[in-house]
Amino acid sequence: AQLRSQAERQIKQELAFQKIAEREGISVAPEEVEAEVEKMAERLQRDVGTVRRLLEEQGRLEAIRQELLEEKVFDRLFALNTVRKTYIDHAEASQEALVSEEET
Repeated sequence: AQLRSQAERQIKQELAFQKIAEREGISVAPEEVEAEVEKMAERLQRDVGTVRRLLEEQGRLEAIRQELLEEKVFDRLFALNTVRKTYIDHAEASQEALVSEEET
């Protein structure tokens, strides 16, 4: 039951990320996946072609693409939240200043 619940949560999360990515125009280019493969090869001190082949055989390239997409979605959501928070903080500060002026 717990595994099923985890799987359902993961699927819902992936669908949510896909929907946000579509709405925000976020995508992952093949070059970005390749750059990640190159980083992995460098960390493992292995040939890029060998690492790519192993990842392809294991079906991991799509997982890497999905991880990169999730990172981009998180970055976008964080940026939107930061802008909104800054605007709200500024608006609250302005309102407090106005109230303070009215009291004096």
